[in-house]
Amino acid sequence: CSKLTGSLRIPNSVTKIENGAFSFCSGFDGELKISSKLEIISSCSFQNCSGFIGTLIIPDSVEIIQGKAFLACSLFEELILGQQVKSVNEMAFFNCHGLKGSLIIPSSITVLQSKAFIGTNFSLLLYNGTESPNCPTDVFQSDLFVFTAIDYEESEFCGLPVIKPATPTHSKTPSQSITPTESLVPSFSPSPSITPSSSDSNKLNTVEIV
Repeated sequence: CSKLTGSLRIPNSVTKIENGAFSFCSGFDGELKISSKLEIISSCSFQNCSGFIGTLIIPDSVEIIQGKAFLACSLFEELILGQQVKSVNEMAFFNCHGLKGSLIIPSSITVLQSKAFIGTNFSLLLYNGTESPNCPTDVFQSDLFVFTAIDYEESEFCGLPVIKPATPTHSKTPSQSITPTESLVPSFSPSPSITPSSSDSNKLNTVEIV
């Protein structure tokens, strides 16, 4: 499949991507849009799809990202994890060098496995859950800090130091969520759809699964 080019759209009729489904399809040089009904991204599904660009949005429907699912997808620039993701397995985003800025880890997370995010270039992590997930100390790069909610009870998150807001609030409302200073948190406004620029429209094709 190395000759497939452009963007890839997984339709909403798809609920599971099987092991290695698009592994080594390195010719894709557009964006990847994943089905909003997808529940599981299986092992090696997009391994070494090194040409995908832009923001990778994991839909809220996804609960499990299995091992090496996006290994070496090195040109993605931003990752948005869905609010229902429970498990990110071993080396799922290993060597995704292009990923940078902040990563918001949803409170639904219960398992983060070894080297899931090693080889990424995130500058900080944000976690709004109250309990630490089950994880080893080698999930992330060792030089990161994690901003958490005030009522997060641990001093570390997967072996990384934790920073909490300085002043607690009196009620458990959205105002009690993570509030790092704006200078530390890169802003982003993800687009839910693939919209190549007009300058690229003649260059990029779109592969749509039907």
